[in-house]
Amino acid sequence: MGEGLLYFIMALYAMEMRQYTPNDFVSLIFGFSNDIIKSMKSLGKYMTIVLKFIFYGGIHLIKIGILCAGDRELAPFLPHIQNCKESKKAMLKFYEGTINNVDIVTLYSGVCKTNAAVASQILIDNYNVDLIINAGTAGGMDSKLEIFDTVITTEVAHHDVNEDILTEFHPWMPSIYFRADETLLKLSQQVAKHFMSESDNAIYFGRTITGEKFITDHGRDEINSFFCPLSVDMETASIAQVCYVNSIPFIAIRTLTDTATHSGGENFDKNCDKASTISKDIVLELLNKIKNYY
Repeated sequence: MGEGLLYFIMALYAMEMRQYTPNDFVSLIFGFSNDIIKSMKSLGKYMTIVLKFIFYGGIHLIKIGILCAGDRELAPFLPHIQNCKESKKAMLKFYEGTINNVDIVTLYSGVCKTNAAVASQILIDNYNVDLIINAGTAGGMDSKLEIFDTVITTEVAHHDVNEDILTEFHPWMPSIYFRADETLLKLSQQVAKHFMSESDNAIYFGRTITGEKFITDHGRDEINSFFCPLSVDMETASIAQVCYVNSIPFIAIRTLTDTATHSGGENFDKNCDKASTISKDIVLELLNKIKNYY
């Protein structure tokens, strides 16, 4: 009874501080079933809420997974993590802590769709993230894009999976495209407006295509004619698919290392570090928007 009263008071306070709407308030009060409250896992999360209420003067439930493909893409994030704890699962190293008082878990999965899917599911199952941001680098497909421009994905598909595989079978998609979360897109648009006012590099919103090979010149025209994407990579669609079947919001923010006119692995190697830093800067701005929104 005492715990219920405390939670009720905390929820009222949070609504007064405008961190939650009245509808959210109802969900907070009635959303915890007796079975969940009895579980040790939820008890731990419940105590986390209490501690955050005490130390931060409000309730911040959000926990964000930041998933990169390679170690060079992850590296710019690591100096920003406070109270960092490392752990290992499935031969992957996870970094858990806070960035500007936002709870985050980040890692690099390794290149390719399977690695990214494994990492995404672990973030959801073992680290209880509420959303996933895919950060790092990509290749430009649209001729208007230049190296160090950034693509924020609005929708993504596999370019190397037959169209009916995901629509006629699990997960029975309405189309081949996985949509990025609308709220995260709106917050990203605010970030983009501010970022481009202070940077020479552009941010575009649009379609990304994912497949299990690095696209140079071979296959580029066929992919462009069928999908008309802004960018291509080897992980985003699988991350989006895992988020879709788990009902977890996702967004991808990836900066270009190569384009149609400057393609090839040598351009990736040359431009990866700078592109990864640009992606990181945009993601950190988005974290601040997310913190103030939720």
